[in-house]
Amino acid sequence: MAKSFWNRISISFGVDQHVERLFNELIYEPWGHPPDDRSCQPTFEIQESSSAYIIEADAPGLSPDNVHVLIQGNHLFIRGRRETAEVSRTRCSICVERVQKTFSRQFPLTSPVDADRIAIEFENGVMRVTVPKRLSRIGN
Repeated sequence: MAKSFWNRISISFGVDQHVERLFNELIYEPWGHPPDDRSCQPTFEIQESSSAYIIEADAPGLSPDNVHVLIQGNHLFIRGRRETAEVSRTRCSICVERVQKTFSRQFPLTSPVDADRIAIEFENGVMRVTVPKRLSRIGN
């Protein structure tokens, strides 16, 4: 019971997020209960068709401006940053679980892809990255 209490507590003073992070580290770490960072790591699902890879991620609150997709060799890298909402100066936060955090994931690709035609879409809190496969031309 005490562990779930420490996993859920978060304190916000409306000051710089670095100070808030330091304060939470001082509260959590001495008690052996670090905060759970999985809440800011999107969960991914990858599908492959004959023409593309389709990667979907649960990404509520993630801005398209804060997502970067890179193809390097035969790997797809997705990096992003989830921003926190601005802290209110007139209210006191009781619980803050939506944190500003960066994430990075890497996925191997088994077919050559066309990196110039990657498309990223956001709809209803889901990010969809479509990575078209490079068409092989027979006889050339």
